Amino acid sequence: MAVETGQQMQQLYQQFGELPGVVIELHKALLAVHIHNEAATATVFLQGAQLSQYQAKGRPASIWCSDSCDYKAGSPLRGGIPICWPWFGDFNRNPTTVQASAPHAQDQVPSAHGFVRNQDWLLEDIKAVDDNCTILTLSLAIAAGEHIHWPHATRLEAVFTISTHLTITFSVHNLSEQTVHFTNALHTYLPVADISQTQVTGLANCRYLDCLDDWQEHHQKGDLLFNGETDRIYYDAADPIIVKEDDKPSIKLHSSGSKSTVVWNPWIDKAERLSQFDSQDYLSMLCIETANIGEDAVELAPQQRHQLTVTISTAL
Repeated sequence: MAVETGQQMQQLYQQFGELPGVVIELHKALLAVHIHNEAATATVFLQGAQLSQYQAKGRPASIWCSDSCDYKAGSPLRGGIPICWPWFGDFNRNPTTVQASAPHAQDQVPSAHGFVRNQDWLLEDIKAVDDNCTILTLSLAIAAGEHIHWPHATRLEAVFTISTHLTITFSVHNLSEQTVHFTNALHTYLPVADISQTQVTGLANCRYLDCLDDWQEHHQKGDLLFNGETDRIYYDAADPIIVKEDDKPSIKLHSSGSKSTVVWNPWIDKAERLSQFDSQDYLSMLCIETANIGEDAVELAPQQRHQLTVTISTAL
């Protein structure tokens, strides 16, 4: 264990180790906070402020994370809820306003999904509200000119409410004197028993961009079913969105601060090429992502704040 990691772990124990139901953990190279209260358990990594596990008491797990994760510094976990910001997916597919806010050299195309997924965030606070509710707050401060792809002074905050349901609020506070533009997503991986028997309600009649069809626009007819690779951006979905399987508890997602919903499953061929992902993992996961993408990109004036929230619950 590196000296810096050991010192950081010791500091976290000194700050939070005496709180009920709080355990500071080391997963290979990555530090995490594990929460256990009377209502639920959860694990949140400092790298990327990435939640990897949540389960309400007496209910199935609500979050999927690959058993093939490598837990390396600088490598976001495959699963959980990565935070994507200040662009989503392929940088060049983002609006020109977003690209202008995130400059880069012509020979340095930024990696997908932004850069905060592999940054170490600050664990600011853990608050035990009562026996059934624990709130974690993590932040990431970006000074003006500090980052090659984001020259604007900005403060990010991720607040996790661990209770009978899971709520994550991702806030962006523009501390600069310029209006900025960005896309973002809470890239939620959900567990399913069998993707081919899974249906998603709340998307019927929505228009969507099919990323596998050169981002052409289509309209959803009825509930969404799966029989192949799926990568779509839906606009103006219903609230909640519900993931259902026969004889299995359903998962509900309520969201605010967004009009975009991404649905993704890599299916067979792409599963073979993904890092930290077993070739059969596509059968047991589905991404439903609360987002602001494309025409839903955020324009944030100086000193203003934007919040993106998702609440996830599993039926009994």
